[in-house]
Amino acid sequence: MNCERMKDLVTLYVYGELDPSTEESVEQHAAECKGCAALLDTERKFHATLDLGVLAPPPAMLAGCRRELMQAVKEERAAQGRSWTVTVRSWFEAPWLKPVMALALVTAGFAAGRLIPLPGNSPVATRVRFLEADGAGRVNLVLEETRERKLSGSLGDEPIRNLVLAAAQDPADPGLRVESMELLRRESSASEVRRALMAALVSDSNPGVRMKAIEGLRGHAADPEVQRALAQVLMRDDNPGLRVQAIDLLVPHPRKDMVGVLQDVMRREDNDYVRLRTQRVLSQMNASVDPF
Repeated sequence: MNCERMKDLVTLYVYGELDPSTEESVEQHAAECKGCAALLDTERKFHATLDLGVLAPPPAMLAGCRRELMQAVKEERAAQGRSWTVTVRSWFEAPWLKPVMALALVTAGFAAGRLIPLPGNSPVATRVRFLEADGAGRVNLVLEETRERKLSGSLGDEPIRNLVLAAAQDPADPGLRVESMELLRRESSASEVRRALMAALVSDSNPGVRMKAIEGLRGHAADPEVQRALAQVLMRDDNPGLRVQAIDLLVPHPRKDMVGVLQDVMRREDNDYVRLRTQRVLSQMNASVDPF
C-alpha cells in the first residue's frame, strides 16, 4: 500500500465497500503515514457532516404523490381487470428501487421549490454541489443557494455606484456591461467612473460596450490618461468605427507626445478617413507623416 493507492481507496473504505484484507492494508498504512491518516480523518468528518442533514419533503407533496399513485393503481386495475396489489408492493419493496425513488422525490421537491415561491422570501437559485444515497433509501445533498435582493438608489449613492462598477466588469453578461456603461457615462466626472470607462474601452471584448465607454469619455478628451486610452484604441482596436471616434476626439487636443503614435497609425491604418484625419493632425503639429 502506498499513498497514491490510499487516495483511491479512502472513500470506498469510509463507505465500507472494501474486502477485509484491503481494509486492513488501508488501516495499517494510515497508522504509519501521518498524511494519509489526516486524509482518512478528513474523509470521515466530511461524511459524518453529511449524515447530520435529514431531507424531509413537504407533507403536501407526499400526500399528493400518494393520491396520484393510488389513482394510477385504480385506473390500471380497472383497465387490466386484475389486481395489481402484489405487483405494486413488490416494486416498492425492491432494494434497487429505493435510491431511484429517493432521487426522483428530491428532484420533484427542487422543481416545486423553484416554481412555487415561499411566502415572504425572495426567489432562490439552487445548485446541487454534492449528493449521495445512504443505505436507508435517503439522499444527502450539499446545496449552493443564491437569493435575489432588490436595491434602489442613484449613482450618487456610493453602494449603488460600486455595484454598477462591478456589473461593468461582469465577464459572463455583455448585455449587463452595456447597460452599466450607459449609466456610468452620465457620471464620467467622477474619477473612478472614468477609470472604469477607460478600462472597458481598451480591454472589453464586446464592441457595444467599448462604444458606450468612448461616448462616456467624450467630454474628457483633453485628459492625458483618456488620450492614452484613445491612442490604444487607434493602435489596437479592430473596430473601424471606434478608431474613427478615437481620432475625432484626439484631433481637437493634439499633444506633442502623441506624434509617434500618430505616425505609427499612418503606417498601419487601412481606413482612409482615419488616415486623413491623422495626417491633418500631424500637419497642424508641423510633424512629418513618416517617422525619422
